[in-house]
Amino acid sequence: MAPIYSARLADGNESVAGSGLAYTAPVGTTVVVRSLSVVLFPGTTFGGIYRTASVAYVGGAVGSGALVVEAINMRQVLNAGETLTWQFQGGGGTWMISGYVLDAP
Repeated sequence: MAPIYSARLADGNESVAGSGLAYTAPVGTTVVVRSLSVVLFPGTTFGGIYRTASVAYVGGAVGSGALVVEAINMRQVLNAGETLTWQFQGGGGTWMISGYVLDAP
Protein backbone atom coordinates (compact mmCIF):
# COMPACT_ATOMS: atom_id res chain seq x y z
CA MET A 1 0.00 0.00 0.00
CA ALA A 2 1.28 3.48 -0.84
CA PRO A 3 1.96 5.79 2.11
CA ILE A 4 -0.62 8.49 2.84
CA TYR A 5 0.95 11.91 3.18
CA SER A 6 -2.21 13.88 3.89
CA ALA A 7 -5.88 13.28 4.58
CA ARG A 8 -8.96 15.42 5.14
CA LEU A 9 -9.19 16.04 8.88
CA ALA A 10 -12.54 17.89 8.92
CA ASP A 11 -14.85 20.08 6.87
CA GLY A 12 -18.05 22.04 7.21
CA ASN A 13 -20.65 24.15 5.46
CA GLU A 14 -21.82 27.00 7.67
CA SER A 15 -24.85 28.89 6.36
CA VAL A 16 -24.66 31.85 8.76
CA ALA A 17 -22.13 33.73 10.89
CA GLY A 18 -20.94 32.02 14.05
CA SER A 19 -18.34 29.60 15.32
CA GLY A 20 -18.07 25.97 16.37
CA LEU A 21 -15.74 23.08 17.03
CA ALA A 22 -13.88 22.06 13.87
CA TYR A 23 -11.42 19.38 15.02
CA THR A 24 -9.79 17.82 18.09
CA ALA A 25 -6.34 16.22 17.88
CA PRO A 26 -6.73 12.60 19.07
CA VAL A 27 -5.14 11.46 22.33
CA GLY A 28 -1.65 10.02 21.81
CA THR A 29 -1.02 11.93 18.58
CA THR A 30 0.51 15.05 17.12
CA VAL A 31 -1.38 16.49 14.16
CA VAL A 32 0.10 18.61 11.37
CA VAL A 33 -2.47 20.76 9.60
CA ARG A 34 -1.07 21.12 6.08
CA SER A 35 -3.79 23.09 4.34
CA LEU A 36 -6.94 25.09 4.90
CA SER A 37 -9.48 25.84 2.20
CA VAL A 38 -12.03 28.56 2.95
CA VAL A 39 -14.89 29.77 0.75
CA LEU A 40 -16.67 32.92 1.93
CA PHE A 41 -20.21 33.49 0.71
CA PRO A 42 -20.89 36.99 -0.71
CA GLY A 43 -21.13 39.54 2.09
CA THR A 44 -19.13 37.49 4.63
CA THR A 45 -16.48 39.68 6.25
CA PHE A 46 -14.13 36.96 7.57
CA GLY A 47 -13.85 33.21 7.70
CA GLY A 48 -11.16 31.01 9.18
CA ILE A 49 -9.92 28.41 11.61
CA TYR A 50 -8.19 29.10 14.93
CA ARG A 51 -6.65 27.13 17.78
CA THR A 52 -9.36 27.32 20.42
CA ALA A 53 -7.39 27.71 23.66
CA SER A 54 -5.27 30.65 22.54
CA VAL A 55 -7.39 32.11 19.73
CA ALA A 56 -4.28 31.77 17.54
CA TYR A 57 -5.46 31.80 13.93
CA VAL A 58 -4.31 28.90 11.79
CA GLY A 59 -5.55 30.73 8.70
CA GLY A 60 -8.43 32.62 7.21
CA ALA A 61 -9.71 34.94 4.51
CA VAL A 62 -11.08 38.48 4.45
CA GLY A 63 -14.32 38.83 2.55
CA SER A 64 -15.69 41.27 0.04
CA GLY A 65 -18.98 41.73 -1.74
CA ALA A 66 -18.21 38.73 -3.94
CA LEU A 67 -17.47 35.05 -3.41
CA VAL A 68 -13.96 34.59 -1.95
CA VAL A 69 -11.98 31.34 -2.30
CA GLU A 70 -8.69 30.83 -0.42
CA ALA A 71 -6.39 27.80 -0.29
CA ILE A 72 -3.74 28.26 2.39
CA ASN A 73 -0.71 25.97 2.67
CA MET A 74 0.85 25.62 6.11
CA ARG A 75 2.47 23.33 8.66
CA GLN A 76 0.63 24.12 11.91
CA VAL A 77 1.12 21.60 14.73
CA LEU A 78 -1.57 20.51 17.20
CA ASN A 79 -0.74 18.47 20.27
CA ALA A 80 -3.07 15.76 21.57
CA GLY A 81 -6.33 17.21 22.85
CA GLU A 82 -5.90 20.65 21.27
CA THR A 83 -8.88 21.87 19.31
CA LEU A 84 -9.60 24.01 16.27
CA THR A 85 -12.66 26.23 15.94
CA TRP A 86 -14.22 27.53 12.73
CA GLN A 87 -15.48 31.11 12.62
CA PHE A 88 -17.42 33.20 10.10
CA GLN A 89 -18.33 36.85 10.60
CA GLY A 90 -21.03 38.71 8.70
CA GLY A 91 -22.20 35.60 6.87
CA GLY A 92 -21.29 31.99 6.19
CA GLY A 93 -19.03 29.82 4.11
CA THR A 94 -17.36 26.46 3.80
CA TRP A 95 -14.05 25.19 5.15
CA MET A 96 -11.85 22.12 4.92
CA ILE A 97 -8.65 21.25 6.78
CA SER A 98 -6.22 18.58 5.63
CA GLY A 99 -3.06 17.19 7.15
CA TYR A 100 -1.62 14.13 8.80
CA VAL A 101 -1.76 12.48 12.21
CA LEU A 102 1.47 11.22 13.78
CA ASP A 103 2.10 9.09 16.85
CA ALA A 104 3.06 11.34 19.75
CA PRO A 105 6.76 11.29 20.67
